[in-house]
Amino acid sequence: MRDETTPLGPSATADGFVAPTPEQLASWRTQFGELLELDYGKVLPGLTLVCRYPTAMELKKFGEERVPYERIHNFVVALTLWPAPQVLLSVLQRRAGLVNSISAHLLDASGWTVEARLKNL
Repeated sequence: MRDETTPLGPSATADGFVAPTPEQLASWRTQFGELLELDYGKVLPGLTLVCRYPTAMELKKFGEERVPYERIHNFVVALTLWPAPQVLLSVLQRRAGLVNSISAHLLDASGWTVEARLKNL
């Protein structure tokens, strides 16, 4: 995670991605706790997402939803704080596969992973 003195992405890009203010980040931290920054600048220049961690209930719901694409899409939209929902939906229309990458990063960060060291006792 970056420190507070490092700007979050460029101030603006050709695609119109403008970073949230330090005050907005502080407000989200107060409301949600830890935040995640996901930089997808290689996909769309300037695209940085700010997301919150999922709650246990959201992970439970994620596991119960039956339609795979809707499950992933709803999960990503619910957890993304920045950019605004209409901007995020526009991005996901232009780069449809991105929703899978974002979801995978959010799940991995939440601890939903098979990465563990196993040994017989």
